[in-house]
Amino acid sequence: MAFNKYVSIERILMILAAVGLMGGVYLVIKDRRQPPVAQPIMAPSFAPYKNYIAASGIVEAKGSNVSIGALVSGVVDTIMVNAEDFVKQGDPLFSLDHRQARADLAVKESAVHLAEKNVHQAQVDLTSKQHLNDIIQRVSDKTAVSQEDVITRADNLALAASGLKVAEAALKNAQANLAAAKTNLELLTICAPTDGQVLRVNINKGEFVTATRATGNPPILFGEVHQYQIRLEIDENDAWRFKKGANAVAYLRGNTAIKIPITYSYTEPYVVPKTQLTGNPQERVDVRVLQVIYTYDPKDFSSYIGQQLDIYIEVPE
Repeated sequence: MAFNKYVSIERILMILAAVGLMGGVYLVIKDRRQPPVAQPIMAPSFAPYKNYIAASGIVEAKGSNVSIGALVSGVVDTIMVNAEDFVKQGDPLFSLDHRQARADLAVKESAVHLAEKNVHQAQVDLTSKQHLNDIIQRVSDKTAVSQEDVITRADNLALAASGLKVAEAALKNAQANLAAAKTNLELLTICAPTDGQVLRVNINKGEFVTATRATGNPPILFGEVHQYQIRLEIDENDAWRFKKGANAVAYLRGNTAIKIPITYSYTEPYVVPKTQLTGNPQERVDVRVLQVIYTYDPKDFSSYIGQQLDIYIEVPE
């Protein structure tokens, strides 16, 4: 009985070993199979030219996006616009707390009023001294008045004239201080530099804005949107192939069926480090790029400012 029991255990172990071996062989064979190729969600764009340069571009407002900042530091008091608002040149965009500036303006206005009164008083005094001097000068008998009185009245007239000049200088200084105070108050209201559209508002009421805030995240992003431009970045290795005025086509990412011919505008001749990243794992960031500007009418192409496009530029053989 004991012998048969041991024999049964050995058979069970052999069977389990065989099953394990077969399972291992199956897994090895399964792992050697080629995985199915993942199909792209969207077909990639294709170049419409035989010889071309491929580049990426970012959509900007005409003349580049304008980073609206403050000339002075302060706390945001009022925001007059929202994103997508169209504004005219000179329209207010936002303002900073102006209580201190208004108090300073009131002090300067009071100083101007006081200086004006001092000028008026000096003019009256000068007129009085002039009359007294004229009276003594009209005396025909010079022995009827003392020489001391003549000199005194002449000196008083000169002092009155000098006092008027000092008062007038003080008035001009007070008026200059008032103009400076008005300018400081005006600087607290930031206005649109040209006609255009508010692209983005990055501030809230009560936030502190500095005059040296980074342009990468400005308080307000603004631009002229009646025409869009594309800032292309051409790899420095392909820059020698690019010819000014070359034909180019832009493809919309996410739908390669949407494309538009774009018009050459100008080239920025200074080659800069690459900053526009597309997310391609083969993309290099240790290169420099030539930036070229092309334009198009936004009515002809459904796109947004800040969007990246695929660009193909025709080059000669």
